[in-house]
Amino acid sequence: MRPMIAVLAATLLASCSGSRVSQPDQVRRQPGSWTQVHYIMAYDATDVNGAMADVVSAGQAMIGKKDFGGPACLEAATVAKDNLAGRLREAIQIGPEWSVKRSTVVDGKVNFLAAMDDPQMGKGELSITGTISPTTTDLVVTSDARQPAPGKGHVRTVMKQENTRVGDCTSGEATWE
Repeated sequence: MRPMIAVLAATLLASCSGSRVSQPDQVRRQPGSWTQVHYIMAYDATDVNGAMADVVSAGQAMIGKKDFGGPACLEAATVAKDNLAGRLREAIQIGPEWSVKRSTVVDGKVNFLAAMDDPQMGKGELSITGTISPTTTDLVVTSDARQPAPGKGHVRTVMKQENTRVGDCTSGEATWE
């Protein structure tokens, strides 16, 4: 069930080759003070046991509980490096066994899909949809994963990531890295 745990991580490390962005500025955030909200919207599982059952139980207990962060100062030097891969990296992490099927932003709408079919890791799909703009990130991350053969063990999660620019950076504010 390792892929299911990986899918639940909090940052994306994916190759976004073939990405299509209709307007580069829609990906680039404005520097300033930003807040972050992350929460689990749904966490369903069947035929899981052992350590994975414990992970599922903990995840289900977190449904709807918002994890707030910030405000944090997003500096101009960091913003200058913004790209689609960087914006998606803030949403979720996947490993090299995943294949990116779709990775686009058109008119601020994100459409990302990755899939995995690995004999050792199992099968999975990961989608990221929502919107990004210079002042917001509003994404829904959905994962659907199955254990390798004999194919029992299935976990589906839906998570929400919201980041919002709330003004200029203030003195002593933590830096968003």
